[in-house]
Amino acid sequence: MKTKIFTSIFLLLTFLTTTSFISNYKIASDEIQGEVIWEGKNCDFYIIETRRYYVLVELYRGRLDKGDKVEGELHRYGFKYLKNLRTDSEIKVYIENYWSSKETCFEWLKDNNKCEFR
Repeated sequence: MKTKIFTSIFLLLTFLTTTSFISNYKIASDEIQGEVIWEGKNCDFYIIETRRYYVLVELYRGRLDKGDKVEGELHRYGFKYLKNLRTDSEIKVYIENYWSSKETCFEWLKDNNKCEFR
């Protein structure tokens, strides 16, 4: 009887430990940090530099300034909620382009007539 209880507790703890590590890893893998390196004049577009690539975002809610550090899901298109680490606040952006070069981001702005690029 004691062996069954011991075995059950061991299996339960193993399961809980394994699933908690898997969940934390998934959350951590979606969180990418970057720094705002360019902000458009008279528009809501920003370029964020990560360790490996550049991300072009359009700001929908919150505030961003050049030099701000952000964290979040910077590797998928669409609306995303990011954390502004400088202000400890949540911002809402639309990711227009990711895994890009800085030049590609500027080309997109020009091709789409954004931020007075022509």
